[in-house]
Amino acid sequence: MDIPFELHIALRYLLAKRKQAFISVISMVSTIGVTVGVMATIIALAVMTGLQQTLRDRILGHGGARSHRGTAQRFAISEFARHHTQRSSARSG
Repeated sequence: MDIPFELHIALRYLLAKRKQAFISVISMVSTIGVTVGVMATIIALAVMTGLQQTLRDRILGHGGARSHRGTAQRFAISEFARHHTQRSSARSG
C-alpha cells in the first residue's frame, strides 16, 4: 500500500499502539481543538465582515460603499475646481 508521506506520519501519531493509547487521545483532542478554533475564527470573520457592510450601508444610505467613494471623489473634484477658480480670480483681480 503506497500512501503519501504526510498521511503516514499523521496516522502513525493518531493511531498509536496499545501502550501509547493516551498519547493518541491527546493528539485527537488537540486536533479537534485546533479544528474548532479555526472554524470559530472563520465564522467570526465572516460575521464581522457582513456586519461591517450592513452598518456601512445603513450609515451611508442605499448606495453603500460605492456611494461613499463617489461622494469622496465628487468632493475632491469640487475642492480642486474651487481652489483653481479662486486662484484664477485672484490673478485677474
